[in-house]
Amino acid sequence: HGFRNTPGLLGAFNPTDVLCTAREIITLWVSRMAMFNRFFTRHGSTAARTREEDAGGSAPFGDVLIHAMIQDGEGRKMSKSLGNGVDPTDIIHSHGADAMRFTLCQMTTQTQDVRMPVKTDPETGRNTSEKFDLGRNFVTKLFNATKFASDKLVGPEPGGTVRRGELELVDRWMLSRLARTVAQADDSLGGYQFSSLAESLYDLMWRDFCDWYVESIKATVEGNAGQRAVLHNVLESQLRLLHPVVPFVTEVLGKALREDRRREVEGLRLRRRGGLMCVAAWPEVDRSLIDDEAEASFERVRSLTEVIRQAQAASEVPSKARLTLRGPREAIDVLGLAPGVVESLARLGGAEAGSVPEGSIALRFEGRDLGLTGLESAVDPAQRAARLREQETKLAKDVMALDKRLGNPGYVDKAPAHLVEETRQQRAMKAEELETIRKQLEEVS
Repeated sequence: HGFRNTPGLLGAFNPTDVLCTAREIITLWVSRMAMFNRFFTRHGSTAARTREEDAGGSAPFGDVLIHAMIQDGEGRKMSKSLGNGVDPTDIIHSHGADAMRFTLCQMTTQTQDVRMPVKTDPETGRNTSEKFDLGRNFVTKLFNATKFASDKLVGPEPGGTVRRGELELVDRWMLSRLARTVAQADDSLGGYQFSSLAESLYDLMWRDFCDWYVESIKATVEGNAGQRAVLHNVLESQLRLLHPVVPFVTEVLGKALREDRRREVEGLRLRRRGGLMCVAAWPEVDRSLIDDEAEASFERVRSLTEVIRQAQAASEVPSKARLTLRGPREAIDVLGLAPGVVESLARLGGAEAGSVPEGSIALRFEGRDLGLTGLESAVDPAQRAARLREQETKLAKDVMALDKRLGNPGYVDKAPAHLVEETRQQRAMKAEELETIRKQLEEVS
């Protein structure tokens, strides 16, 4: 009777956009909602009906999102009777609301059920789970990154828009990574892929921004106005992207960036937010910011840095030591792509093109042999050899395990192609590391 007499309410509230539910009530409730809605709208008044409804009524919602069920560590459904559930207020007490939200978003993997090991805190008697540590660590990382930026973004700034041609490689790389992530976030939200959204935002903030961009600019940002503008705009963009997932910390951190001081960066638009992050516009990123050349160049810088770090770790090089990198000109020239970055991040004292002296710490980069010199006399050969043997044993086991996986037709033929390719790349990387370790062992033996 209500449907027949209130066509205005039908137009305002029916159909809705999205129904979010678990699969266990698809038949018990969701399908019945659809059938009843189609039945009643089909038999409503003529004023409330459309051509589609005349053909059989309308659905009550546009999309149905079927989410996973969270189980305990043993795969059982959480329930009060079993005492294996987790009260959200307990997690807010132990980890914080944002940490809980981020972790749950990261765990939302469509219809595949997920397990959450549950334990009782002996001090509080509250149930908790180590799963939420990831969210807490991420929020802490975000807070520390914003504090670093706020400390650097002080004092008056020059006016005008920062052009991409004025920027260093690391800045163009960071903007390109941001542009790709915004596109990924749009796709993820459009397809209700919340786990994919959390993963892409995690990678951008933790790995790209904190581990590489912030570390790369520490020595130069105070004297580079364009770099400060990129730092400010990229960080605020991330806060806006993260706000739907971690709203409380981003609202607080947004105030620390003092938007009225921010210079614009060409290709990136952040419309003014009126003081509140919750009403801030989504970042508008020009596709031209995606820079394949900058990403490829900085990937070489990053790869060389990691190879040097691994060689130093394997040889237990003291953190205060500053070694010299020696090797072919083609490899040494990589340092010039981002002046000072490899030297700073890999703790180098210098780099020289030329032959690698005997007794150097050996490493391989892009198929070429390089060496680190300057510490040979300070390292105990016996201790170094023992450390290298440990590394050799571990890497050999890793390569063997990857070979076994790639030799399994059930994995190679049935697993997604991108996962198989990642396994092959991982195997190649491990094999190259193993070759380097064995070469170092030959030199110290």
